[in-house]
Amino acid sequence: MNPKLERLLNRWLEGDLTPPEEAAVQRLLVEDPEARRVYYELLMVDKMLNETQETVSSSLGMMNSLADNLATSSPKIRLFPARIVAIAALVALSLFAAFFLTRQLPESEKSGPRIAGSIDSRITIAQRQDSSRWEVGELLRLERGTAAIQLNPSVSGNFEGPAAIELADSSGNIRLLEGMASFQVSTSANRFDVRVPGGILRDMSSRFTTEVLADGGANVRIESGMLEIRPRGGREALYLKAGDAIRLESNGASHPIRLPNQHFLSGLPEQVTIFRDDFQTTGDQLLTSHRPEIGQAWKATNETNPTYLRNQTLDTSSGARNLFGTFAPHDAGGARSVYILTFHLVPPQWIHDKVSRREGVELISLTDSAGQPIISIFAEAANSHRWQLRDERSKAVTALTPVCALWTHSLTLCYGLDGRATLHDGATAQAPVVAEMRLDKPDPVSGISIANRNGGDLAFSSIETTLLATPRNEP
Repeated sequence: MNPKLERLLNRWLEGDLTPPEEAAVQRLLVEDPEARRVYYELLMVDKMLNETQETVSSSLGMMNSLADNLATSSPKIRLFPARIVAIAALVALSLFAAFFLTRQLPESEKSGPRIAGSIDSRITIAQRQDSSRWEVGELLRLERGTAAIQLNPSVSGNFEGPAAIELADSSGNIRLLEGMASFQVSTSANRFDVRVPGGILRDMSSRFTTEVLADGGANVRIESGMLEIRPRGGREALYLKAGDAIRLESNGASHPIRLPNQHFLSGLPEQVTIFRDDFQTTGDQLLTSHRPEIGQAWKATNETNPTYLRNQTLDTSSGARNLFGTFAPHDAGGARSVYILTFHLVPPQWIHDKVSRREGVELISLTDSAGQPIISIFAEAANSHRWQLRDERSKAVTALTPVCALWTHSLTLCYGLDGRATLHDGATAQAPVVAEMRLDKPDPVSGISIANRNGGDLAFSSIETTLLATPRNEP
């Protein structure tokens, strides 16, 4: 082993190199197989030393205590020092054997990866809607949204839905079967593998991004550090440095590509509430004189009768109207931004005429900066007031949902600037999806409009809109 090379790699592992020296080491590891072998050996030695030090620290006090008790508790033993040494050695050997055979895993290892999702995310593990436990061999599906997963103490991964990930082993290695993910691995980490259809991505202390496509191919880009790729089919290993990107086919073939706009996911998107109103008033209050907790004052047009807030409820009973709520000023962000509208409904005061009046309509829309509707949640008396989604530009509609607008219930609409919209039967995006569609021209949202006609009515106890904003320079 080259002593100079070993000293240099040790300094790199300890974080003592200057940036130019780090760059030189990375080039050396790309070009020299012997340097890579030495690097892996040093990582293994470092791991063994850390484990040994933890073992000795936890056991030394116990061994000393046992030896002291043996040396002072019996006059016979004090006459035979050699026997004391033998007993102490036996105790030490037993402690180490017991440690390696029956030692308890740290809490972080016992509990497995830690998973956090954005509020628009929907996560299932082995078909369970419970992300608190992820066992080896189980498949995690991220149907939409973003998930931040601490795979082990040294490796964090950020995933963008839709994605499918299998936990390969207890050390946090994974199989990425579908979707995009970004990984950040600390310098002191042990080997970390991401298995994709075309091979294994083996981290060498780096930040990298990979996306597994529908055909099994994977786009791989490294942001910093180094990455080893072991293609399937016995092909020669590849080594990527910062700025490199390749396409790894499902059969293990590869070629360089340009990915100038592939973004590195560095955590969950920023979350900001841009509208909130729970209609808290003292007595009856005219809606247009009421200001939401977050957002601008309500406006009303085409009212048959003035709209009042009563009993902390916005009820449209007593005639047709159009109501407009304007969101707080905000930056809509990039194409992956998502608006999340959640509202809670109770039966309207005028419920007696809902069977006889067959032309009634209830409508809730997200509107653009000109006040024009983009997407609507609507219900018609002719369809038993069951909710549907409608793209207001193309007029495309979804099938009828099983949820009635006149019930006490909550709905959540997730509307993404990528054009995807999902309606959930509940107060969060984890609730079941009852309608879904894609919009051809998704625009940023400026407000909400509520309309009722021909005997249709709605009664709201609260309305809230949250924006998950992503940077504009992300695709």
